Amino acid sequence: MSSLAVIERYSRSLFQVAEANDTVEDIKNELQALAKVFTEDDKLKTFFTSPGIKSEIKANLLKETLDKGGFSRYTINYFNLLMENNRFDFNVPYLSAVTFNNFYLKSQGIKKGKIILAKELNEIEIAKLTQEISEKLGFKLELKYQYEPELIDGIYLEIEGVVYEDNLNKRLVKLEKWLKG
Repeated sequence: MSSLAVIERYSRSLFQVAEANDTVEDIKNELQALAKVFTEDDKLKTFFTSPGIKSEIKANLLKETLDKGGFSRYTINYFNLLMENNRFDFNVPYLSAVTFNNFYLKSQGIKKGKIILAKELNEIEIAKLTQEISEKLGFKLELKYQYEPELIDGIYLEIEGVVYEDNLNKRLVKLEKWLKG
């Protein structure tokens, strides 16, 4: 079973515990903070990916970090369980944050998507555009925005694997195919 599939199972259980104890927001924030530390700290990466360092030493450092960091008992128990079952590696904090957040979004009826535009937008414009698209589609959206000047003009919108694309580049390619017959 892949690492992601395993982490999804563990994260689902953590999410269920968090829902039952009304701590979803807190645990989501804890997982995101821990993921940030693990992705940004090169020394931590070297430590946890080093085959010369025993698993017990890695487990102790993780436990110490979680205890001193003021993390909830649910988050601490989650990572202790992963360590005990030899399911912890350097990518686990990041994967845990992502999968937990996906369960959170699903529970809130929010769909994730990506929007690529040929126009640069500021945060306010992105929020307004996201709200307008959400209202038109009839569900809440969390869109990741990307500016792509090569589009020339238009939009690329992907929501949970469904793509809507309308841009000048695409229209020119269609026109070229039509002209060639």
